[in-house]
Amino acid sequence: MNKIHVQYSNRRVRRKPDALLSRLIRAMAIEANAPIIIAIGGPGGSGKSTLARKIAGHLKKGVSILNLDDYKTPRQTRSAQNIFGAHPQANKMDLIKTHLTAIKKGKSFNKPVYCRKEGMINRFKEFIPQPVTVVEGEVATYKLFRSFASLNIFVDAHWETLLKARIIRDIEKRGYDKDKAIATFLHSNLREFGKYGAESKKHADIHIYCDEDFNLFVESIEQNLFGKYLRLFETTITPITLKKKALDVPVPFDEKGRIDLKYFAECLNKFFHQGVHRVIIGHYCQEGQTLTRNEHKELLQSACEFFPGEIIFYTPAGSLPDTRYLCRAAFEYGADKIIVDLKDLKKKFKSGGVTSYKMAFAPDKIPVGFTLPKTLPLLNNPKLAKRKAAGMIAGFPQTCRPPF
Repeated sequence: MNKIHVQYSNRRVRRKPDALLSRLIRAMAIEANAPIIIAIGGPGGSGKSTLARKIAGHLKKGVSILNLDDYKTPRQTRSAQNIFGAHPQANKMDLIKTHLTAIKKGKSFNKPVYCRKEGMINRFKEFIPQPVTVVEGEVATYKLFRSFASLNIFVDAHWETLLKARIIRDIEKRGYDKDKAIATFLHSNLREFGKYGAESKKHADIHIYCDEDFNLFVESIEQNLFGKYLRLFETTITPITLKKKALDVPVPFDEKGRIDLKYFAECLNKFFHQGVHRVIIGHYCQEGQTLTRNEHKELLQSACEFFPGEIIFYTPAGSLPDTRYLCRAAFEYGADKIIVDLKDLKKKFKSGGVTSYKMAFAPDKIPVGFTLPKTLPLLNNPKLAKRKAAGMIAGFPQTCRPPF
């Protein structure tokens, strides 16, 4: 799915995506002339429920909210299976699908109501579909339900923000102790949602990001959607130009030789607000030759979380399993371009071997480039690259400067 990275035309409205989305949804509902579903998915604690309520508040009439938390299986069953809310088997997926079908047909039904005290569904109540139904929950944008929605919105946040939100919500509202809140976060957010839900981000029409202060803002919009409703977007957000050179981002290491992901994220954020809208990860001064598979993955994940612009993931062609693994990870995390450098591989194999290597990626169905495109000019000279990066971070705090 081609997406357009956006920036806010007016910083005062930067953190008010609900008003913009409400205008979009209202326009879509009028055009559809039939009940529509707006799906809001994402990891627990990212702000899905808050966004759904705010959208409904703007629309006022003709809107209802279907909270998929009510479709959880009994807590005792989940505990016995050692699964949490983001796991498909922790939800009544078939019942959700049946009820989404009814909504599309405009038919009412009896929806479940989950009781957190009892840990199970204890009653049902009538749900009457409105012209707009906002369906929100961790599984709302999962593949099984994607086709039901006229608009799929994915809300994301850094793991520290998600953990903070989990602790606040689960302790204050759900009566968990701190250890249980943290354990739930580790299992549900990191293990299960990472496995079953994270891939839905790349299929979403709109990406929303929740910052550390729990403010939401639009990060990217599907290209065709942006073009169709340009009149609604243009007064609030504008596309980020991608004509400039991609910045070869240096990797900060701490005194023990480990990647400092915190400072890496700070650098990415600073770069973006200084006007850098394209970055390439894993290429700087041929660092890709020395980074481990896990280091490559950590850098990529951090970049996709903290940099709203175009992200190009670079990796030299290594062992086939490792390279395919990294390309799949890049695709799942949401990198815009994936480049596998065959330069060193060509020295080891004849042309037939290189061709076989490239063909091995076909089953993954991932758009991988095997040459550095001419449209992607880079500062490949190490001295020039270092000068460029050093100049850009001259005003940074000393603690977040890459050690040159």
